[in-house]
Amino acid sequence: MRRLGLLLSIATALASSICNADLIRLKGGGTIDGDVLNSTDTECTIRSLAGVVRLPRSAIESIEPGRSVFAEYDSRRQQTPDQPDPLVALAAWCEEQGLTHERLIHLRRALELSPDHAAARRALGFARVGDLWVDARSAGESAAKVVARAAERAVEARNKTADEPAAEADPERAARAVQATWFARIRAVKSSLLDSGVPRLEKQGRERIREINDPLAIVPLVRTLSTGDADCRLLLVEMLGRLVCDESTMNLAVVALVDPRDDVRSAALSHLEQRSDERVVAQFRKALGSGDDALIRRAATGLGRFRAASAVPELIRALTANKRMRIETPVQRYFHEMPAEFREPTRIRAGGADIARITPEIGFPDAGAVLAVRTERRLETVTVFRTEVLEALKVITGQNLGFDEDVWQRWYEENRR
Repeated sequence: MRRLGLLLSIATALASSICNADLIRLKGGGTIDGDVLNSTDTECTIRSLAGVVRLPRSAIESIEPGRSVFAEYDSRRQQTPDQPDPLVALAAWCEEQGLTHERLIHLRRALELSPDHAAARRALGFARVGDLWVDARSAGESAAKVVARAAERAVEARNKTADEPAAEADPERAARAVQATWFARIRAVKSSLLDSGVPRLEKQGRERIREINDPLAIVPLVRTLSTGDADCRLLLVEMLGRLVCDESTMNLAVVALVDPRDDVRSAALSHLEQRSDERVVAQFRKALGSGDDALIRRAATGLGRFRAASAVPELIRALTANKRMRIETPVQRYFHEMPAEFREPTRIRAGGADIARITPEIGFPDAGAVLAVRTERRLETVTVFRTEVLEALKVITGQNLGFDEDVWQRWYEENRR
């Protein structure tokens, strides 16, 4: 019960900090959470999670006043002592709310006060090397993290303070503001409800997600739910199926090719089948030539589900592949054959007659180890038979010609129109 009470309090706190903001509803769809800094008959200036946005009044359907995340931030900032640990805690809260610029301010202040503060250093991307803290970007950081850092710096540059002049009205900036609102809301639902481990709260989280009906929520949904468990990813597929547009189609195609679970990929393919989009077929055909075995097999499964006759030539070429692979190979050791050379049995005689014949064997204590047939990992050329490709060909053509590429090629030449 104590755990459940804690989870409920966390969910309530997150929901209030995210949702109690000025809610700006746009006529074209979508909403922005933020502070309305200035409003006239012709335009409205809004401080959002994506920075300061200036919108024409004609684009705004309504403004519902409320306590924004920025007001909550200002309150927390005033209550936070100017000490490293509280500043790092405030930075962590800022990260949950999407306040990237403010997060960096507090982490850097923590390092000013305590240059060796481990939590602040790690949060800023430093790695410990001996007695020194080294910027991970200069120590072989992965490409994915480099891209993430570049994105973070771009967001930081966009997040101007409230007293700075807003940029000119920009539809792309407004779209980013809407997406930032969705990021914050969806992250809150995932962390406080979907990841709670409490069935009732998980159900409530799924209901909250299913209420979303805005194409600008697609990228926030994908980036947030794709990192979750299988249930989260199935919910993502369901939402992509509901929000019918090019962006959802593209992301469904990616799920069908990369998700590790069969049921998630199959659910994505079901939605793609209904859309009958030739661009998806074209992308799956390109995947057949990727050289990545898992990607080829998954693309073949999809092409079979789509009954894509145009993909038959590529599927034939993908039926088998010769690969250099390390495989377990039986290896007979040197001593295994030695007893065969000394094959004359030892005869034991008694009373002028043979009473026993003993086959020669090696008597060293380690004989069992050296005589056993073992396996070793050796680099060998092997033929890979892709059953998923064969199944796709069978569904598309109605033929089952096995894995012989030449036979399939002759059939195709004789029957293509």
